[in-house]
Amino acid sequence: MQHTRKLFSLMALVALLALAVPTFAQDDEELLLINILEDGDEVEDALSEDVMMFLYGFDGLEGDEITISMDAQSDELDPYLVLLGPAGELIAFDDDSGGSLDALIEDAELPYTGIYFIIATSINFMGGFEYTADEDELEFELAIDGIGKADEDDEANFLYYSGDLFDGDTIEGYSNEDEVVFYWTFFGEEGDEVSIELESNDFDTLLYLFAPGGIRIAGNDDANGTDSEIENVELPEDGIYLVFATGFGFTSALDGDYEGGDFDISLDIDN
Repeated sequence: MQHTRKLFSLMALVALLALAVPTFAQDDEELLLINILEDGDEVEDALSEDVMMFLYGFDGLEGDEITISMDAQSDELDPYLVLLGPAGELIAFDDDSGGSLDALIEDAELPYTGIYFIIATSINFMGGFEYTADEDELEFELAIDGIGKADEDDEANFLYYSGDLFDGDTIEGYSNEDEVVFYWTFFGEEGDEVSIELESNDFDTLLYLFAPGGIRIAGNDDANGTDSEIENVELPEDGIYLVFATGFGFTSALDGDYEGGDFDISLDIDN
């Protein structure tokens, strides 16, 4: 077994994670699209039974001080924000600092230049996967400020670290206080049924699967004891899918209360 992270880059302002992987054709590289945020952007989205977590991305420069707000527009929504670094570092998270139930990450300094990820969800959906709200949609507004303007030298450094998954693989990875989330990618086609297992003897695992558009389409905490499993999920479109392998309660890493450990992750694709 092996565990490796490769450097991947961002197709500027068009597609996140332009994967320089020989096994993917050029057309495939353009299929992973999420909302790429720029300085001063404001977006409106809504959580629902089908969409309980959004993933956004942006190009961040070393020393940028980033402010992200997530304001509820629905009475039942309790917003929750997580900011992750290019190697799965937990940069910041917030539940209620924006006043009332709104979330606010304020002046979070970026440690180095690279691709950063924002999770926007509800506190109820971080480790839970049942939609419990009475409203059909939980609307919110998300805004970001503090992203610096890149020059030509900086653009070459907009990278993130990930591992490749292929059908039939079982690969080793890790989650620790410094790098809580291990990013994995695989190419899937519409209609494929995908199963992913995340097993560890060291910690309570947590698994998220994001579609090319940045919507979480599946997740699991304790399918088998403290191991996680996503089973027979039908993929909605062709493209590059992003897997987050981490531990339950990973936001405790900022308090020094997260240990993590090694894990095995496996992928099975039924065409």
